Amino acid sequence: MTVRAVGGLGSSACRRNDEDDARDTFKFLKSQRIGDKFAVLYTAWARFEAEAGNADKAAHLLAKGTECGAEPAEELAAAVAELGTGSSATTPSGSR
Repeated sequence: MTVRAVGGLGSSACRRNDEDDARDTFKFLKSQRIGDKFAVLYTAWARFEAEAGNADKAAHLLAKGTECGAEPAEELAAAVAELGTGSSATTPSGSR
């Protein structure tokens, strides 16, 4: 599986407007440690949550990606700037 395919799996469910399927896909990928060291997993999931109106969850996901050392770090930083999650993305506010 390619790195971009990891983010694409959840994103395809987003395009079908099925929030539950998208969340389940992202959660499955994370639980199986598929792409958990790649920034694309966290950025795609965070964008999905931000578009669904869950800014706090988006910030938390980006923080988790940073915390676990997902690469490239620049992609996570760009997502933080793009989503306007500010410094809250660097310090998670508890588990979700």
